[in-house]
Amino acid sequence: MATSMHFRASKTIFQYAETLRKNMTQTEKIIWERLSKNQLGVKVRRQHPIESYIADFYCHELKLIIEIDGEIHSLKENREYDINRDVTLNDVGMEIIRFTNNQVINGTEQVMEEIKKKIEELKRARLRSLQNPRLRRGFRGTTKIRIVTATIAKPPSPL
Repeated sequence: MATSMHFRASKTIFQYAETLRKNMTQTEKIIWERLSKNQLGVKVRRQHPIESYIADFYCHELKLIIEIDGEIHSLKENREYDINRDVTLNDVGMEIIRFTNNQVINGTEQVMEEIKKKIEELKRARLRSLQNPRLRRGFRGTTKIRIVTATIAKPPSPL
């Protein structure tokens, strides 16, 4: 069951991921509607097991994780957990981009633009690494910390 794209995920994690797929949040549904069926030119999986974690959305081709964070992620202990999780996932070569529920609800198109930009950036990096043998190892995952938290400007409120 646990293949290289799952990075040693346990049976328990697989079962929990299945439960999460059946019970997606409203914001996850909004994003999944726009990510599914290769709409952005890459295959994206939802509630994907990786090691002892479950990514909201995962593109194996680009090693990209997209997280949609609810209010619970703003609690101190959960922020610390997220930081440790991100460090662990970065260590196996993952790139992580995070959005809040509010960003998805109030700016879905802006969120999608940020995701599209990240996908294009990673596609270009992958192409460069495939063309240059010295860069191949770097794309596949060196130990570097790179966590992207998208900040989307809030539009001015109408008067």
